[in-house]
Amino acid sequence: MNTNLAKLTELMENKSFAKELLSADSPETAQSLLADNGVEMSIEEIIAIAGALEKRLTSEADENADELSDSDLEEVAGGSDTGEALSDFLNITTDVVKKEVDFVIQTIFRRW
Repeated sequence: MNTNLAKLTELMENKSFAKELLSADSPETAQSLLADNGVEMSIEEIIAIAGALEKRLTSEADENADELSDSDLEEVAGGSDTGEALSDFLNITTDVVKKEVDFVIQTIFRRW
């Protein structure tokens, strides 16, 4: 999974890919999009990563919780090297989501 996470992290830096992946309507749709871009992941891995991302975004909204704990990362990733790759992925993806939310908010307020 470590190599896949590295490739996925690289792909998430492409805004159009990130939007498409984050708007996938099912894990199967995400899996197909990933496979089309050279990333092979099981449905279980995709669900685990989505859960970790949701937890990260939720904790980002909570001032008291900064990041996923090491045990959270290990639970999803299954090892410290993979945990670091997952952390990199989550950092990039969180930034992408924040930028998208900021854009939407700015667009709404410009209309006022």
